Amino acid sequence: MRQSPYLPNRPLKVAVLGSSGAVGSELIKILEQRDFPISELVLLSSERSEGKKIIWKDEVLVTKKTTKEQFKNLDLVLASAGGSISKKWLSTIIDQNALLIDNSSAFRLDKNVPLIVPEVNASDVLNHDGVIANPNCTTILLTLVLAPLNKLSTIQRVIVSTYQSVSGAGQLAMEELKLLTEQYLQGNPQKSEVLPYSLAFNLFLHNSPMLSNNYCEEEMKMVNETRKILNIADLKLSATCVRVPVLRAHSESINIEFADVVEPKDALEELKKS
Repeated sequence: MRQSPYLPNRPLKVAVLGSSGAVGSELIKILEQRDFPISELVLLSSERSEGKKIIWKDEVLVTKKTTKEQFKNLDLVLASAGGSISKKWLSTIIDQNALLIDNSSAFRLDKNVPLIVPEVNASDVLNHDGVIANPNCTTILLTLVLAPLNKLSTIQRVIVSTYQSVSGAGQLAMEELKLLTEQYLQGNPQKSEVLPYSLAFNLFLHNSPMLSNNYCEEEMKMVNETRKILNIADLKLSATCVRVPVLRAHSESINIEFADVVEPKDALEELKKS
């Protein structure tokens, strides 16, 4: 049965699933910065991270081990603990009539789950069954550029190269980059435990699995998710995704082929407006 697309008009009981991770920590900060209407904030984590203290609006909150009990009476779950964790708790969350906004790749390509970039396809959010998916980080950046430009002329082909910071690989990878950079500068050997190679003063193909078509998983996420968000099933898109030794902030270089001539000044004006 389709849930109501609307959350109740009152402060919400919100859980952050994966609250002790790099993305979870940022979610907590943003909720406070935006003064999101929260009656109670529940910080869920793995057993290993249980008991971690986090400051929330001058209050000390403690992370709790994720159990079925913790989902009782929730309104909203913001999940960033990995696809397997989101899938594990999905039925429990829906049984509580809560809304799951998921940051993993678990549901992004499910035809029944809206994949939302608010500036691009916000209206799709009204067609959910209790789950809304958040796209891959590089897909978001890409669609923010493609969507407004597609108004000028139909986009026929896209070639994109990404330069992705280590933050996308999580907190442990960020700490490893700091350590290995220090070791490199001291003239000591570097051995990576988190990423497949040392990222200190180095770059390599994104560390997601290689697929049978010789693209890595990250690259195909960009292809398939972009087609879904823009609702262009046959969009020709080729992506090359590279890890770079930067702590935060991904970058992209995008080459776009249009059906008609688009003047650079018009493209720039459209991007400024968006």
